[in-house]
Amino acid sequence: MQTELAKRILDKNPEEAKQKIISANLQAKHALEELRDSVHLLSGHTDNVTLESVLNEIIHESMDGTGITVRSNVQNVDVSPAKFRFLCNTLKEGISNGLRHGGATAFWFECREEDGKILFLLSDNGKGVHLPTLQMGFGLRSMQERVRAFGGETFIHSEIEDGFEIKIILPKDSQE
Repeated sequence: MQTELAKRILDKNPEEAKQKIISANLQAKHALEELRDSVHLLSGHTDNVTLESVLNEIIHESMDGTGITVRSNVQNVDVSPAKFRFLCNTLKEGISNGLRHGGATAFWFECREEDGKILFLLSDNGKGVHLPTLQMGFGLRSMQERVRAFGGETFIHSEIEDGFEIKIILPKDSQE
């Protein structure tokens, strides 16, 4: 859909068309990565990977060839497999949405332990939204539901022309 829209607006708005192509490229990369992960999981082949290494790989793949910048502070945090997948997917979706909906070109990402909790923060320099009029799409709604299911909290901050920020605080998994 992104590439079809880019073709239609290329002559009228080349900069917006470029953003659509970048967004489509990033979505394709993430889909390929998820396919690889599924094949490894189904084959029983599991690498000894850390949350930190996978999040950094997502950041690297997101920047590769897209022209966006992602600065980050990522620490390794031991999490359950469900939280591992959730945090990785939330980062991918957050970057894709920042590009697609906000026209962002730069992101700040943090994932670390703070006060015995897991802190996930993703902010961008996109066009932002007026929060009282934000219509929550499927992605944001399901993210918030998942955070609640984990016993955590979600905070969203945005203002017009001042980017978009998602902050998630999750309880650490018990070490029992």
